[in-house]
Amino acid sequence: MKSLPLNANAKKVLPKHVGVKNFAINNYQKNSIKASMKTCFIYQPSGLGDIIFTQKIARHYKEQGYKVVWPLYPYVAWIRPYLQQDGVEFPLLGYDRKIMEPFDHSDQFYYLMGSTYALFRKPVVALDFIYISCGPSTLLDDEMMTGKYAVADIDHDNWQSYVQLNRDLEKENRLFYDVLGLRDDVPYTFINEHCSSHRIDVDAIGPSVYMSNIPGYNLFDWITVIEKCSRMITVDTSLPHLAEVYLPKHVPCHLLNRYTPASFVDLPKIFNLNWQYCITAADIKI
Repeated sequence: MKSLPLNANAKKVLPKHVGVKNFAINNYQKNSIKASMKTCFIYQPSGLGDIIFTQKIARHYKEQGYKVVWPLYPYVAWIRPYLQQDGVEFPLLGYDRKIMEPFDHSDQFYYLMGSTYALFRKPVVALDFIYISCGPSTLLDDEMMTGKYAVADIDHDNWQSYVQLNRDLEKENRLFYDVLGLRDDVPYTFINEHCSSHRIDVDAIGPSVYMSNIPGYNLFDWITVIEKCSRMITVDTSLPHLAEVYLPKHVPCHLLNRYTPASFVDLPKIFNLNWQYCITAADIKI
């Protein structure tokens, strides 16, 4: 590893216990440190919306020359083929945070992961890896999502364009045409009443398609339904993050609050679509 030149007086001012080599390493410029790294670890093992939102982080560090390792909990393991790309790995992590599929520096990752609730505010930089603790990155509502990019030391602007899923168009079309019986020439409102914790009833608005759990199909298989709807109403969950990528910008969209007391955290800061933010279903304006 090539060291940066030291100040001419560096040897004179260094304490006896600090070697010149260590001094040089500790005084690298940020870009020089990044260039020397081998692996970028991302800690965001769950939360589909969070994983979708933070794809820019993986692609950014990959473009900087890192191998990206992003452990996931088993319940989201199904997304791995959709996210698969060169230079990025998604090993499995047990719900007890034990490494199920070991990788280089697993021990260091496990140690840092155990310190997650220290809420690292910047990347943790070591000689041969960098660790980014995205989940959680803050306990403050007004930076719940933006904090993930702050800790990665990059901006979240235009994150939507970095979401490049390996779509299964055959399954999407089968769901759209055969299972749901939809047609290209018939407008419909796409409605999702569910989040991970509860359901919010939403009345149909004209011809409507309600998202539901259909055996053999997953969230990403609904992308064609998103792309072709004439209106979208959804509870605050992972679906609006997917809509940010695939819903045409001219389509009216309504986002229903899921929290008590009501809060949309910092979603308005990261969303580009013209969402109508609704505290209750009664607030939906057509």
